[in-house]
Amino acid sequence: MTKENSTEIVFVVDRSGSMSSIAADMRGGFDAFLAEQKKVPGECRVSLTRFDDQYEVVYEGRSLAEVPPLDLQPRGSTALLDAVGRTIDAVGARLAAMPEHERPSKVLFVIITDGAENASREYNRRRVFEMITTQRTKFSWDFVFLGANQDAFAVAEGLGIDRGMAMNYAASGVGANSAMKGFSARAAVYRSAKGSAALDNLQASYDQQIAGSGVTAQPHPWPAGSIEVKPGMSGVSGSAPAKPSDSESTSQKGSP
Repeated sequence: MTKENSTEIVFVVDRSGSMSSIAADMRGGFDAFLAEQKKVPGECRVSLTRFDDQYEVVYEGRSLAEVPPLDLQPRGSTALLDAVGRTIDAVGARLAAMPEHERPSKVLFVIITDGAENASREYNRRRVFEMITTQRTKFSWDFVFLGANQDAFAVAEGLGIDRGMAMNYAASGVGANSAMKGFSARAAVYRSAKGSAALDNLQASYDQQIAGSGVTAQPHPWPAGSIEVKPGMSGVSGSAPAKPSDSESTSQKGSP
């Protein structure tokens, strides 16, 4: 049996060059998120991976009290699929090696990006889709996608994440702050009791924050249902998940 009333939040954060315009606000929003989560009852540990065309594990499974302010120095291009795939593999292996009674009862995997995939070499879209589907259906992980400069709902669905657990935020200071505030409020409820139900219709929490700021929400820049597929990558639409292959997906372990 997993550890009761415990959560691990795994962040995969884009630090590519296009994040430059919102880096300061994203840092502030992330740090405010940590401060708010410290007020929520129950154990919470945090893991952070930063990525551009390089992949960096900053820390793994740290208690909230030990998590430092976010260091985000934009550079490079966007190897999103490699970052997500490698992080799923690493977190799954780490949790699998833990005694079951020490594993968190909830795992919340959060992807934050402001642009389209353009640099991955190790993982393609279909492989990541299958990995996420396995972690969700077999191990009960929850996945959230916060995206700017794209149709975040279609991109999330193309990765195997429910559209309701995606947020399309404006690539601006107000947008980044509102995204983190809105997500933080939902994460608090998620940790306290409701679990994945608290994350549904995540966009509404962002829209509420934007409404309170007095700034008009940015319309979606891509047509509804669109998804960008880069050359050499297997793209998937928002259709039902393909059956995971034995070599790619069923090997993922380590969740509750």
